[in-house]
Amino acid sequence: MEVRSAITAASCDALCRALGAGQPPPDDTPEALCWAALDAAGIGGGYRAAVVAAGGPLAVLRGGALSAFASPRRRRQLLDVDAVAARLALLSPWLHLGVQIVADADRLRRFADHPACAFYGAGAALPDPGRPVIGIVGSREAGPALLERTARLAARLAAAGAVVVSGGAIGVDQAAQQAASAVGGDVVVISGAALTGRTALPTEVLADPGLCWLTPYAPWSPGRPRGRFAQRNAFIAAMADVVVAVAGGPKSGTRHTVEAGLLFGRPVVGLGPCAAQPELAALVGRLVESEAGTVIDDDVDLAGLLALRPVADGHTRWQHHGQLRLPLSSSTSSLPPAIAGSPTCLEETDADHALLRLLRARGPLSIDDAAAALAVGVRDLLVDVAELELDGALRRDGAVLSPARG
Repeated sequence: MEVRSAITAASCDALCRALGAGQPPPDDTPEALCWAALDAAGIGGGYRAAVVAAGGPLAVLRGGALSAFASPRRRRQLLDVDAVAARLALLSPWLHLGVQIVADADRLRRFADHPACAFYGAGAALPDPGRPVIGIVGSREAGPALLERTARLAARLAAAGAVVVSGGAIGVDQAAQQAASAVGGDVVVISGAALTGRTALPTEVLADPGLCWLTPYAPWSPGRPRGRFAQRNAFIAAMADVVVAVAGGPKSGTRHTVEAGLLFGRPVVGLGPCAAQPELAALVGRLVESEAGTVIDDDVDLAGLLALRPVADGHTRWQHHGQLRLPLSSSTSSLPPAIAGSPTCLEETDADHALLRLLRARGPLSIDDAAAALAVGVRDLLVDVAELELDGALRRDGAVLSPARG
């Protein structure tokens, strides 16, 4: 993380006072805090490059140019400086507790495929960017046999020098986290929890201050928790060099991580099926059938994992098997900045269900067509799609969306 003394509650309070009084931010305002202010305004991580090109977050705040960095759909939801100050003030108590803002471009370059303005971190520092990172994800329902296999793999990789990244959930995630920590390895937990509703540091950090806990969701972050956790899975895939799916059902959160890994061009591998829980072998089985991924055994070495390369057209094969629902036929990089970015939605309004209204009015649509009709970026839409599917309101058949009811 950045130097801890550089971002304090006092500097946050000073920026809030300046914004609230209509004054420019102080010259010594830490850059990471300015990124947090843009996050509070509703500017998404997809606009990092545009903000940098405009002179950086401090220049944007001083120039009053917030509206230039949001899609037309979101622009009306951007906050003015008074409201930004009010939201940013919610961060001050967390800075008192030791939470830090992680916004340095070099530290976040791993997340270029799924950017954020800033992460909010606690515990240990984010490991150096050059370290190999292995994402280990899997079912919350994994039993002793699968958890033991997960622990053996995570410990072996951590002992070989890899950083283990996971989501911190019970089951496979925590088994990987604890096993890697036990051998002195570095662990990053990317959480889907926002910095709200707590009066202390995250329980994971209190139990193990040696791990690095990150969340892209500040105290002002909107949305339902389930949607945040679905989106969080893409951050795990973006950070990893290789995604390991231990076990998961066909509609699990693990599948979202696998889909994101394939979208981002990461090698995706799965542990061979466990006889004790065949119902959790569906995800790995479909990876094998589609030839989009690789199956490994428990004692694979780090060099072997890092030597893997994405299967040529693996995402297309996965899609043809009716499992991958991402619009991989088109690239978000070809979209104009106002659409390709992923700005934060500040308020829960009827817009959250615009996709369902569209499908009910027009019938089944491809993800590409739905995104075009709603004038939103594909990645923005996929967050809503994942949440609505988990809630049972949406059905996906390949890349085609339809409402689950009516």
